[in-house]
Amino acid sequence: MSVPRQQSAGPQALESSAIAWVIGALCMTLLPHAPYLPVWTLPMFLLTSGWRFWIAMHGGELPSRWIRLALATAGFILVYTSQRGINGVAAGTTLLVVMIGLKMLETRTRRDNILLLVLAYFLILASFLREQGPVLAAYEALATWAVTTSLLQVTRHGRLLASREALRIAGQFMLQALPVMLVLFLLFPRIPGPFWALPKASGAGVSGLSEEMSPGTLAQLSLSDEVAFRVNFVGQSPPTSRLYWRGPVLDKFDGRNWSRSNWSALPADMASLAYQGPATDYTVSLMPNGKPWLLALDLPSQPLPPNARLNRQLQLVSLKPVNDRLSYTLRSYLDFQTLGPLSKRETNTYTYLPEGSNPRSQALARQMRGQAAGNADFIQAVLRKFNQEPYVYTLTPRLLDMRHPSDDFLFNTREGFCEYYASSFAVLMRAAGIPARIVTGYQGGEANPFGDYMVVRQSSAHAWTEVWLQGQGWTRVDPTAAVAPERIELGLPDSLRLGDPMPGGLMRSVAILADIRMAWDLANARWDEFVLGYGPELQMDLLSRFGLNMPSPVQLVLVIFALVGGFLLLLTLYLARHYRPQTRDRALVLYRRFIKKLAKAGYDTPMYESPKDLANRIGRQHPRIQGQLNLVVDSYLIARYRKTDRYELALEQLRKAVQDFKP
Repeated sequence: MSVPRQQSAGPQALESSAIAWVIGALCMTLLPHAPYLPVWTLPMFLLTSGWRFWIAMHGGELPSRWIRLALATAGFILVYTSQRGINGVAAGTTLLVVMIGLKMLETRTRRDNILLLVLAYFLILASFLREQGPVLAAYEALATWAVTTSLLQVTRHGRLLASREALRIAGQFMLQALPVMLVLFLLFPRIPGPFWALPKASGAGVSGLSEEMSPGTLAQLSLSDEVAFRVNFVGQSPPTSRLYWRGPVLDKFDGRNWSRSNWSALPADMASLAYQGPATDYTVSLMPNGKPWLLALDLPSQPLPPNARLNRQLQLVSLKPVNDRLSYTLRSYLDFQTLGPLSKRETNTYTYLPEGSNPRSQALARQMRGQAAGNADFIQAVLRKFNQEPYVYTLTPRLLDMRHPSDDFLFNTREGFCEYYASSFAVLMRAAGIPARIVTGYQGGEANPFGDYMVVRQSSAHAWTEVWLQGQGWTRVDPTAAVAPERIELGLPDSLRLGDPMPGGLMRSVAILADIRMAWDLANARWDEFVLGYGPELQMDLLSRFGLNMPSPVQLVLVIFALVGGFLLLLTLYLARHYRPQTRDRALVLYRRFIKKLAKAGYDTPMYESPKDLANRIGRQHPRIQGQLNLVVDSYLIARYRKTDRYELALEQLRKAVQDFKP
């Protein structure tokens, strides 16, 4: 924000400079909202701001009341129609920006400018309702500095400060407020969950996983380098090939798309689960996904996180959508078995294929099943087909004929991403009478060399298949491993063919950039853990280190008052000492004693009157004391303004004259 140095103190120049500061501060606060506002909002704000600045620079009248009323009505209608209401973060922010822009057209007084800057603080707060990352926090700190500087300028009487001086003073204000902010952040009684969280609209998740899957769904998601979740393992982490993070299970098939059935709403029969082998303990820091599912390694065991359960399809779900960052601790067993038979209804669900869909795939399945010794032999035959025939694993496959996508993939294109192989494999299993379903989630992860944790990105999104085998229960079969085993062993980047887009791009391929990428992720992880994740547990842990074990909210408030009050007292004493005059002006002290004598005797002694004028006025009214008045005033002027070698003599003469003065 660049504001020219004020060269003139005239009213018009002062007004244009103040308006420039206000507009600059508002533009800074609007910038984080720009990607989320309707396209007409920012041009409207710039038009009204420019109009107001032109009036301030060149003079002229502000728009009439009726014009402003018409513009306000039009703005409200535009917000209501474009946002389908005025409730919620998006609509509320848009309405606030429109009203701020229109308010510019009626700013006449200092109070109006102050109101606009107060609204700018609200815009800063509103940006944190969408995102609370460290970059935004740093930017909004600068925006707060700009708004505070503008507030300092518009509240001044007369000439504005130079830009550098105004920024310095506003920065001092913010630094002085920093200890108070830290005390309130650390000690204010915490409630579970983010303090400012607002309900998100249904389906507003950002994890990318969906309740439906069709060819190309996960391929598009895998181009994203955004973080889905982070994991801290207790001890050694399992090998990448064992890291299957279970998400939504899809078992309804309409011939083209896969979706979830009502089985996902039923709880799991925990007695039918047999956990085997060693346990893996870990903590997941899950990014908001707007859905109720929680990502977990196959297969989590008791105890489960609070307000979470396993559903009938062995997916870990929460009782409410994950609209904010969530941390939970789990114990999983990578080897497990589901006991007990499937019900007839379940068997029908998991073997259903629409009549007439993908006929060539169904015919191929029946042929191969007839040649196999059993279900296990048939499964291996299908996997060998994927492995030995010219099937290609790629993020950019040719488009499929969506009338029979499985047929087109298996017999024509033979290239695709994980969902292509999982879908066609499940179709072949069902056509052979083997219950099958698709599991979506993530596979693998990247170890961060700068922090003892693993990061799982959207690019690790994956789909695999589960089949029901007699005596074994649900068994994972990942057909992608037959086509591109390096995808499962090493991760997505090492499995793509030449020319495929790589998630992360240059940041992955250049060593130093890859290190920067991981270092930045560590910074984000620590921000999430210690700032956004600073809840009741972390607060109690911090307070216990200072001897405050499980303090009540009343005790916390008392501690806050004591610390903030003590800091403000110290700050007051420092400022009083720093800004007090370095030395006392003894001549001024004696002159004020003289003024008090006059006031006590009933004489009028206005502050604006000079000593000479005061002596002449009172002397004309009372000639008897004219000589005494002149002696005091002349001694005062010599002692205070003529800093000669005779200063002490003049000061002594003044002291005696004031002492002898008896009005």
